[in-house]
Amino acid sequence: MSPTNHTKNSCDYRALLLLATYSATALLLSLPSDSDAGDLVLSPNMRTQLIFTDNVRLAPDGSPGKEADFVTRLVPGIYGRYTSRRFSAEVDYRLINIIYANLSQNNRTLHNLNTKGTGELVENFFYVDGAVRMRQINRSLLGRQGDDVNQTGNLSNIRQYSLSPYIRKRFGGTATTELRYARILSESDSSSTYLNSQANSYIASILSGTDFQVLQWGLNYVRQDIDFDLRPDTVRIESEVANVRYNITRRFGITGTGGYENNTFGGGLQTKPKGTRWSAGFIWVPTPRTSIEASAGQRFFGDTYFLNASHRMRLLAFNSYYAENIRSAINILNVDAGNTLSVLTALFTAQAPPGTDPA
Repeated sequence: MSPTNHTKNSCDYRALLLLATYSATALLLSLPSDSDAGDLVLSPNMRTQLIFTDNVRLAPDGSPGKEADFVTRLVPGIYGRYTSRRFSAEVDYRLINIIYANLSQNNRTLHNLNTKGTGELVENFFYVDGAVRMRQINRSLLGRQGDDVNQTGNLSNIRQYSLSPYIRKRFGGTATTELRYARILSESDSSSTYLNSQANSYIASILSGTDFQVLQWGLNYVRQDIDFDLRPDTVRIESEVANVRYNITRRFGITGTGGYENNTFGGGLQTKPKGTRWSAGFIWVPTPRTSIEASAGQRFFGDTYFLNASHRMRLLAFNSYYAENIRSAINILNVDAGNTLSVLTALFTAQAPPGTDPA
């Protein structure tokens, strides 16, 4: 079987996606507005780091490639945010300049971009999300694992474009439903990795509303079809899951999930990655600053466990998280483990309990 994905197709898809994003934005901005003008915030910033490393190439001990160096990291950037009644957009761009004292021939400039926008095209019904991301990650888990300061030959520039129209409808205090489609294109400067792909995602959900304070419930369907440039077959991740939460008190509730997943990973697997799935656990919020959520269950690959515990003090925040799940290269691109601001925001920001109405 010959591969179905080609670089030309990827470029064509990207051009179509950018055209669709531009068209949707232009349509949104041309809509008449009966509200006040939106708020615009622009904030330039500058970060400087002086770093000393005794092994800039992360070479093994005793090898001739092990060298020390002073590295200057200059990162000018700009943050922008626009918010109006039916449109919001956010842009965070950083120009990363890496300057070596000794290995000046390796000086380089990298781009880091995170932009997203949401438009409400039909009030309280039809929405469109769009996002563009650019960042650097290690393309191989078997290579040397460094960051943008290290010279490992394992760092790739990653670009991801996504466009997601969806319908969201609230049925009073009874329930909220959402139907979403997403087109996600991912590419890198290396053609020999699984970071180059095109994906179609389909999501349908209905969650209990504010009328359900004691017994909360939800029904969810998720399907993701991923075409990688390096393989001819399509990877599919698909699941249908029902979840329930029974609040025994205002601070303690028991949880349960049940459903079925039908995945297709290809590669001639003898055991099909599909079957029933379930979990049971609890949520305990003893104080407004402390929460613990834990569960245990089973999926096609065996027993699974989940833990999410956090505690906030005046100047400190603690968080512990453990989960077992299926991830693809597309999901990995959305993880920014090195962003301290994101971690602190998640720790210090109060979040709605799972199963509640998100609208």
